Amino acid sequence: MSLAKKKPEKTNEIFDKVHKNIDESIDLIKDYLSLEQYKKTKFLKHSSFCLNSLIEEILHELENEINKKNISVHYSVTEENLIIKTNKEWLKKALFNIIHNAVKYNKQNGHLFINIEYTKNGYLLIVKDTGIGISKKDKEKIFERYYTKDKDGSGIGLNFSKTVIESLGGKIKFDSVFNKGTVFYIYLPKISKKIKLKMLASALAGFFIVSFITIDYFYCLIPQKVQIKISGNIKIIKFENGIVAKANKNDEIKIIAYKNIFNTKTRNKLILQKSDIEIATNGNKIKVITPNTSFSNLGTKFETVAKDKTAISVFDGKIKNKRTVVNTDEGLIVSKTIQKVPLPQKISYLKIQNKPKTIIRWSSPYKYFKILISKDRSFSNPPIYGFYTANKIISPSLNDGIWYINIKAKHNDLYSIPVVKKFISLNNYYKALNYYKNNNIQEALKYIEKSVSTINHISPLPYYLYAKILFKLKNYKKSLKYIKEGEKVGQKEKIKLLKAKIFYLKGKYKKVIEILKNPSNEEEKLLVAKAFYKLGKYKIANKYLYRILEINPDNKEAKKFLTFPKGLKKQGFSNAFN
Repeated sequence: MSLAKKKPEKTNEIFDKVHKNIDESIDLIKDYLSLEQYKKTKFLKHSSFCLNSLIEEILHELENEINKKNISVHYSVTEENLIIKTNKEWLKKALFNIIHNAVKYNKQNGHLFINIEYTKNGYLLIVKDTGIGISKKDKEKIFERYYTKDKDGSGIGLNFSKTVIESLGGKIKFDSVFNKGTVFYIYLPKISKKIKLKMLASALAGFFIVSFITIDYFYCLIPQKVQIKISGNIKIIKFENGIVAKANKNDEIKIIAYKNIFNTKTRNKLILQKSDIEIATNGNKIKVITPNTSFSNLGTKFETVAKDKTAISVFDGKIKNKRTVVNTDEGLIVSKTIQKVPLPQKISYLKIQNKPKTIIRWSSPYKYFKILISKDRSFSNPPIYGFYTANKIISPSLNDGIWYINIKAKHNDLYSIPVVKKFISLNNYYKALNYYKNNNIQEALKYIEKSVSTINHISPLPYYLYAKILFKLKNYKKSLKYIKEGEKVGQKEKIKLLKAKIFYLKGKYKKVIEILKNPSNEEEKLLVAKAFYKLGKYKIANKYLYRILEINPDNKEAKKFLTFPKGLKKQGFSNAFN
């Protein structure tokens, strides 16, 4: 019979058993995985502690189960401080399984006897119950791996206990009378022998391999890598599976993230106290728990505000809260009641100008807004600047380059679907340009260096201004370098005169003529004329010089070049303007 055809009560019973076995197996797997912390040392770490205190710890942890069955516990020791030197963590796990079985399989209103006897080289721990006992058939197999007489059990507890106790140098035996009870005799040396990690790991490997492969595929037991980065007042949480969450730096968030060994499934959970968190799931399922409620996603992007109430804004896809499904552009407010409402209206007008500084304006009927500004369109990598504002105009101080703004209106702790826009910031460039025009070269240099360090070939303007400043500082080689960087982006015409001047100073006159082959203004024509003059082509130089003097008869430099060396009158030059 398939699971789907079974009655609801029977189905629930099956699921309870499955979960019970999963929980028990997971505990074993965690034990096995915890061996990783000992890899740097060859042996398990031993410490001295009081054995009777350890038994008391175990009884305290089992107190609820003991009370439910109304079991009378009779605990006696021959001495008050029975000191043992061994690995406390693993011994406790082994003894816990045995004492837990004595409670689990005991009868209602039964008795549990625990006695520790002192011997010459160790201690004899006796655990006796008045429970259901073990049949002759089961006695032969009780310590076998995965054998269980309980149809609800996993059959790994006693085999695990025997493995650990014997690995630590101890011994374990038992006797039982069916329907009357069971007694376990556990010998523990005062000082355990040094157990190599490999021995214990090898003994437990069977548990790990079988349990891990069968359970991990569905339940996910391997921790995911989770990166947390702080950018300004924003905390960026990145799950290994692609989930990205952004919250305020000081928000109270607990992260639970696991995957299976095949990396095909993940288990993700966020537990929020006071938080305003936006989550992009990238197709992964995640459960979010707040003080008021819990929900899981059926979509990709949503934001949760957890304070006195929980407010969930769905930007893309759906979320499910119990039986309530919340769709895109809808919100859910949970306090004493559950209310599904439309999200605030999306911001309808957004304008960004970058000259002489970045100014962002928008229109909205609401009073409060949340803004993220980042160089990453997905808003998942630093730098990210986030802030709340009641203004509808801001002027952020940003480095030069491409930026993205994500802006949402806020109303009743719900957010409108974000508007995302790309823009270019040239704040440092315009600061440098202003100083350059006022002949403050040092301040201009400071800001233009900031600009070219972040502009990343988005605009040629910072490169060209840097080239001009360097030219003024007579650093011609570096100036030419930044001209070439600017030319990679565009607007070559704006910088060709400066480029030609550098080549002229380097004595590369043919290059000057090549760059300025169609001179458009007086300064370009004069430089071309000077280049031809330097090459000895006076007749061509003369043409350009006369064109200049026709427009501006007072151009002294043009007149100067019309004063040519003796013997060159035959070339067609005139001294008329001398």
